[in-house]
Amino acid sequence: MKAAVWRGPGEGFRIEELAEPKPGEGEVLIRVRYCGICGTDLHLISAGLVPEGAIIGHEVTGKIAGLGAGVKNLKEDDLVAIRPYAPCGRCPACLGGRPNICPRAIENAVGFGRVAGGFAEYLVVKKEQVWRLGKEVSPREGTLAEPLASAVRAVKRSGLQIGDSALVLGGGPMGTLVGIALKWAGAHLVVISEPVLRRRNIIKNLRFRAVVDPERADLLKFFDELPWKKPSLVFDCAGQRDSLAQAIGLCAPGGKVVMASLSWEPALINSMVCLGKELELLSSFSYYEEFESALDIITSDLFDFHSLITDIIPLEELNHALEKVKFPSSEMKVLVQI
Repeated sequence: MKAAVWRGPGEGFRIEELAEPKPGEGEVLIRVRYCGICGTDLHLISAGLVPEGAIIGHEVTGKIAGLGAGVKNLKEDDLVAIRPYAPCGRCPACLGGRPNICPRAIENAVGFGRVAGGFAEYLVVKKEQVWRLGKEVSPREGTLAEPLASAVRAVKRSGLQIGDSALVLGGGPMGTLVGIALKWAGAHLVVISEPVLRRRNIIKNLRFRAVVDPERADLLKFFDELPWKKPSLVFDCAGQRDSLAQAIGLCAPGGKVVMASLSWEPALINSMVCLGKELELLSSFSYYEEFESALDIITSDLFDFHSLITDIIPLEELNHALEKVKFPSSEMKVLVQI
């Protein structure tokens, strides 16, 4: 099979011919159709966490090409999406109902370095990681179930009540999907802040009430009818050095700030602002059962997920595509077609 194999910072990913993997007991062979490029892929590469010879990529859709012994309720040619995480089921996190923070979940996840991922023609996954896509969902849209599940988790962590208002900082893929998850969950008003014009135009087509250029407009003018004239929920989806401090400053007293984007840089915040407003500072990491909710949202046909896909490139152009989505970027979601 053809695969994009990591060969270090100098060369990047090299297209190589490898033996097609075989599914073992309880496993499923997937013929990959599409794999999305995620910001996490960039973080793993830049942090030197991708080992030599690894195949990454975890936003995967494809068709079932083979079944290992003991696999039931699935059949060859089923169109499926992959939930990449594999929690152990035995640690305190798993037993406490939070498998998303299981230490083994990422270590054993598809496409994070140790287990081969979706930037290849075939991959093998556990049967529990396979989710059949309905006829209403295309394999392109299905790749968005993975990042959307993270967005659903972030909204769940916020404790959103129907009728709440929220501000989302950063209208990239994660911020836009958080906005969609907020609307799905019943938010009264969702304002998304995004400096890049192309991204703002994409978000506006999703019928958000307010999409704001933070460099040219007052982010709080849309919240004038609220008691504090500020949102009670602010989501930091920008992941920049100063974005968390900005989120804290914009949040209403007694409100909640949710960190929903990865950043390796230390955040600079004034703790007195948090204390003075008695804010709740929350983090949201990954997901697990939220994957099913994400598929429900996509299947509902209430949102134009296809409009979020701004480019589709062949596997041979993976290195170029990774450069294309680095910050700052006007792309929304770039898929690799395999």
